[in-house]
Amino acid sequence: MARIRFLKGDKVRCLQTIQRLDVDLPYFLSELSLPVEGRVYTVREVVETPAHGEGLRFLELQNQTYQHDHVGEEEPCFSPDMFELVIDRTPEPPPAASSARRPGQRAAQRPAQRPARRR
Repeated sequence: MARIRFLKGDKVRCLQTIQRLDVDLPYFLSELSLPVEGRVYTVREVVETPAHGEGLRFLELQNQTYQHDHVGEEEPCFSPDMFELVIDRTPEPPPAASSARRPGQRAAQRPAQRPARRR
C-alpha cells in the first residue's frame, strides 16, 4: 500500500492513541500533548526524523523542545502512519448575492435599444 505524503495545512484524523514509546527518547509520554484517536488535527509542519523518516506536528498540539542525541533540540513529532487524510466534502458556497436570483425573481432584462435615427 502506498504511503500518503501529508502537507502543511492538511486536515488529518488520528487513527490510534500512543500507548508507549518505541525508542529511547529524552521525554515521557506524560510530559507531552498527544493526539487522541478520532480527533482531527491540522498539519503545522512536516519534518524529517531518524526514527520514522518523516514526522508531523500540529497546530492544535504544542510541545516544548527536548535535546536529542542525533538531531539537537527539537519539538516531538508524530508518525504519519497514525493518521489519515480528512477530505472536506463541504459543498461550494452559493454565488454572491448580487448575481444570484431569489426564488420567483425574474432575470434582469436588458434595456431595449432605441432604433437609430434617420436623417
